[in-house]
Amino acid sequence: MSIPATFMGGNQVQQIEGDQLINAITAALFALDEENKIIFANSAAEQLMRSSAEHMLGKPLALFLP
Repeated sequence: MSIPATFMGGNQVQQIEGDQLINAITAALFALDEENKIIFANSAAEQLMRSSAEHMLGKPLALFLP
């Protein structure tokens, strides 16, 4: 994902890429398609599910839920 984001860091305006921003979020984020298959998982989602995003991609979210 290449979405630039601008934010204030201290007294400086900084620009980061969207994927860095999303992976910096401590909440698990998943994006699902219309069939509830995972099309994106951030690093917090990987930690929560104890699985790599690469492994989860294309699989139904239900496979990873108790």
